[in-house]
Amino acid sequence: MKKPRLIIVLPVAILAVGVYVYILNGPANEELVSKAFGSRQIFDTFIASQQVTAQRLHWRDRNEMSADVLSNYKRGPSVAVPASQARRLKRVMQRSSSYQWSIHKACIPDYGVLFTFRSGDRAVQVPLCFNCNMLDIFDGGDDKARPVNSLPDFDPMRSELVAIVKRVFPDDGEIQDLESRR
Repeated sequence: MKKPRLIIVLPVAILAVGVYVYILNGPANEELVSKAFGSRQIFDTFIASQQVTAQRLHWRDRNEMSADVLSNYKRGPSVAVPASQARRLKRVMQRSSSYQWSIHKACIPDYGVLFTFRSGDRAVQVPLCFNCNMLDIFDGGDDKARPVNSLPDFDPMRSELVAIVKRVFPDDGEIQDLESRR
C-alpha cells in the first residue's frame, strides 16, 4: 500500500515545485511591464535585445541634481556583456518579485552602471544606483532619452545585479567593493 501513495505524492510534489518556479520566473505581468518598462513595446525591445553593453557612469557635476537625465553623466567605455550575463540580467529584471513597488526612498539616485539593450534600431537603457538600489528605464539609446518609469527599487535582486556587474567590470575596484546586501 505504501508504493501507490508514493506514485501519487511524488508527481504532485514535482508539479507543485514546477508551478512555484513558473510563478517566480514566469512571463512578466502587465503591472510589471507598465510600472517598470512603461509600455509593452519597450519591454519587448528589452526582451528581444541581441546586443547588451555596459558602461560606468559618473556625475558630471554634483551640483546638478537632475539624475534622471543621462546627459548629466560621463560615460566610461562601452563593454560587451557576455551572453550568459545578458540572459541572467534579462531573466532577473523581468520578474515582478525582483522589485519593491511600495518603497519610496528620499534620495537622488547616483547611477554608477548603465546597461543598454539593443534590438534592431531600438534601444532601452537601464542605469543602476547601488547607493539606494534604484533603477530607471530609458526609451532610446542616447543622452536625450527620458525615463519611462517611477524608479523601481531593486532591493530583492541587488545580489544578482552586483554579481553581474562584478563579472562585467572585473578590474573596477569600486564595482568589486560593492556588497551583495545593503
